[in-house]
Amino acid sequence: MSGHVRWIRLHGIDGNHVFRAQVERLGPRQARTLSIEGTIRNLAESYRGPRGVPERTAFDHRGHLIARRFGGPNRRANLVAMHGLINMSGGPWYKMEGEVAAFIGDRPGQMRITVQYVGQQLRPVAFHVEATDARSMRRFWRIHNANPYLHAPGDPRARRREEQDAEEVAEDAARGDG
Repeated sequence: MSGHVRWIRLHGIDGNHVFRAQVERLGPRQARTLSIEGTIRNLAESYRGPRGVPERTAFDHRGHLIARRFGGPNRRANLVAMHGLINMSGGPWYKMEGEVAAFIGDRPGQMRITVQYVGQQLRPVAFHVEATDARSMRRFWRIHNANPYLHAPGDPRARRREEQDAEEVAEDAARGDG
């Protein structure tokens, strides 16, 4: 971390619950969320799309770190550029939210999400999620912010695939099949 880091308080969607977010300021108009935590509960809250995540790619959604279904704030510090395939139905983030909902049941729990970045980038590369239920049982998830159907960055299988692709291109070039 090289910027100015501070904790801020955010009110959840009901206005009563307070979440804490650790935010790093990188420049005059640039900041990124490093972590967010607070008490969560299952709500019957309908989805309302968030606004304003300029660093997202064409494949990204404006993803809530702590979902509205758990009372998470609809504020910029709770929104990140999140690959659409992890955030949509069937994706790992979506599945994790369902697992958290089943895990805490009808009682409040705690959630902490730590966001991982590379260098000074504003788009996260991974999320570390910890949920604690009313009995103090804990569950953990690590979700890469990339296409879930491809190997995660640094995965040896991805490196092998790149090597195979490079070999194939070299073979095509040697045969003149470019």
